[in-house]
Amino acid sequence: MAKSRGVDPDLDDIEAALASLRALTTDERISLGGVLAVLVGRRSDGWDLEPTAKGAERFSAALLRSILCGVLELPAEQLTALEPLSAPPLEGDPPLSPEPFAESLPASAARREELLHGLAALLAVGSGASG
Repeated sequence: MAKSRGVDPDLDDIEAALASLRALTTDERISLGGVLAVLVGRRSDGWDLEPTAKGAERFSAALLRSILCGVLELPAEQLTALEPLSAPPLEGDPPLSPEPFAESLPASAARREELLHGLAALLAVGSGASG
């Protein structure tokens, strides 16, 4: 049976994406986590719409936890270090740049695209989204 690209990722695609992400070195996984934390922080003021009870986790922080600890298998200490970057910037503060983290990712644009595509597919499947 032929694969239908761009519709629903099949199990082989998901397993390949997960293996590709987990094959990154620890430093590369931390760097990818940093890029994602900064990018989530740029959007979190629009995503964290529901008020959170004291001590409750923001949506953007929960999303980051799912990626860092679930998909990338980073230790909780890395989440603790990177989670503050997922908060919206304070008024008047310039937005953070993901570039310092991105410098440690694979240099090939095709490889970076492959990693992000795989991550997106994993998140879509994990959230129950369909094409």
